[in-house]
Amino acid sequence: MGKKVGTTGISRRRELDSFSGRTIDVPSCYIAGASEWGVYQSPGAFETMQKSACTRLLGVHLVRGAGHSVAEEQPDEINRLLSEFLQQVKEI
Repeated sequence: MGKKVGTTGISRRRELDSFSGRTIDVPSCYIAGASEWGVYQSPGAFETMQKSACTRLLGVHLVRGAGHSVAEEQPDEINRLLSEFLQQVKEI
């Protein structure tokens, strides 16, 4: 069973800090709704993720007509993007 990240106070901060400075070093794809506020929540964070957090980022997609629930709001586009990503990974 996976480790559950705490949801309150100091415990949560310690758990999140344990990931500080680490990178995602496997093929990755970021998909979010273009209206998802989280993408714009911390100025510069989205760009930093693309440049340094994910070392093998194969795609970044902000889907039009979708917000937080992008998979429910634009399922056909999500399926297309995921299929495209999996094809890219298969070719690596």
